[in-house]
Amino acid sequence: MGGPHYTPPGWYPDPGGGQGQRYWDGYRWTAQRGQSRPWQGSPSWQGPPGATSPWQGPAAALPKPPMSNALKLGILGAVVVASIVFWVVVLNWDSRHEPSYELGQQTGRSSAASLARNGVGERDACESALSLMYQFDELDHQIPAGFVQEDFMAGCLDALGAA
Repeated sequence: MGGPHYTPPGWYPDPGGGQGQRYWDGYRWTAQRGQSRPWQGSPSWQGPPGATSPWQGPAAALPKPPMSNALKLGILGAVVVASIVFWVVVLNWDSRHEPSYELGQQTGRSSAASLARNGVGERDACESALSLMYQFDELDHQIPAGFVQEDFMAGCLDALGAA
């Protein structure tokens, strides 16, 4: 398949375009010419080197046709769609516990903000507010089911950063 093409010796149509035939010795054309000899090639024969159409050597030696514009657009479209899906699903995946984040924002805008205004660092203010919230949760049950402390802290810090 990928190796050199071999054409067996025999009489073939004249590669020069003449009416008769010419003898191919397996390596090159000879000076021997003949008239209307029966063709001795096999049906899958692709023609010896130097032969003119339709005898132009192996099909593998022919250049590949260029890619069609429709195929190029199809590939481009598939890449664009895959990129959008990747961006939406992977890069923008929001896995935070929204009630915990919202509670953190509310706390950040209120009690943590007053602590931060009095010189307490933002992270320390949010951690103090979280600690107070745990203490008072026994009274008013404000901590939501499935509470995620990291999401609370993210909401609180975002609220303080936006203030």
